[in-house]
Amino acid sequence: MSFFIISLKSSFIYRSSVIFSIIGSLFSMLLTIALWTFVFQHDPEKIKYMITYAILSSIIGMCYSSGMSNAIAGKVTGGAFAIDLIRPVNFILMHYYQLLGGICSSFIMRGIPVIAVFTPLLIMNANFNSPLHILCAIIAIILGHFMYIILFSLIGFMAFVFLEIWPFNRLLDNTIRFLSGSFIPLAFFPGWLGTLANVLPFRFMYSFPIQLLIGNESITSIISNFIILIIWILVLGLLLLFTYKRAINKCTVQGG
Repeated sequence: MSFFIISLKSSFIYRSSVIFSIIGSLFSMLLTIALWTFVFQHDPEKIKYMITYAILSSIIGMCYSSGMSNAIAGKVTGGAFAIDLIRPVNFILMHYYQLLGGICSSFIMRGIPVIAVFTPLLIMNANFNSPLHILCAIIAIILGHFMYIILFSLIGFMAFVFLEIWPFNRLLDNTIRFLSGSFIPLAFFPGWLGTLANVLPFRFMYSFPIQLLIGNESITSIISNFIILIIWILVLGLLLLFTYKRAINKCTVQGG
């Protein structure tokens, strides 16, 4: 937990960075709202929906970070991975706590101002579902957060095979942003692309929790989606565990 506290405090050292982070988040949100307002200028109901969708997507996105891949890859390529294995703390957990501190500080710097400024728009445009649906959405975001961490941790361990992992990091990040419904709702996707997005696990990070908040998800659909989400996390988690064990064996046998 000390890694979390240190990471959280270090994010607030540079005041100018905090100020520009707040301004950047608000400006980005305003541009997104302006874009959807222009696209659906002849459909007021669509404008209301997209404004709500954009604000919720922006807030949810602050719960995710791709930093695990760079943190792990940096230790692997720099040779510090073997040294970190000696420490009396799990390698992945150590970096996760550091990342979590950064996510919390980012949410404080960017999330709270966005929520404070755009809450009136949410109240005007959104029709939120029942408290049960909202609770399910929060659980879905937490599970999506862990899936995000697992995926980028796997990318980080690819540094054992590839000298540079940034192309894979960028590819995964862009794929998630496009196929998760982060920017464009999956309902707008054409047939084959919508089918692909619904088969892949990325929709659980944005589209699923947003639909729980403002959509028409039935209880049966919610339960089945949560089952699929948990299965994906278990499969990816086992893959990460296998990769981590292989990484340790590689360091033990080959000396790093």
